[in-house]
Amino acid sequence: MVLSIFILSEQEKVKLRKVQLNMLNMFIDICNKHNLKWFLVGGSALGAVRHQGFIPWDDDIDVAMPRHDYNIFSTEGQHLLPGHIFLQNHKTDPDYRNDFLKLRNNNTTFIESSCRHCFINHGVYIDIFPIDGYPDKKIQQSFFEFKKKIY
Repeated sequence: MVLSIFILSEQEKVKLRKVQLNMLNMFIDICNKHNLKWFLVGGSALGAVRHQGFIPWDDDIDVAMPRHDYNIFSTEGQHLLPGHIFLQNHKTDPDYRNDFLKLRNNNTTFIESSCRHCFINHGVYIDIFPIDGYPDKKIQQSFFEFKKKIY
């Protein structure tokens, strides 16, 4: 399956969402098996509540994990995933520009307009964001901001 974000027919949207939901279910199974916390966030959470599914114009699934669980999944996730799923970050895909993880389906292609010229894995994806708590004290906030830049 090859899709482009530029123009998706209703039939292509159905195919895309089926692949994404399969990936989400696989992700949930791994998280449950390894006691990793995750949350549906952003448009995905809004769509689940307001539309009982996807927001009609949304093209991805967004999940987030507390930093501790995110770090575990970032390190161990590829070993837990089936072979056709790729855990994308700047280490596994050097030209990848984002500072969060993506799960990509290697058997598909879904080219986002923002990275159409990047030499990266362009499989259908779900986004995985870290959740960081924000400290109360000024010195801890400064250190936290410094750590964010490193990440």
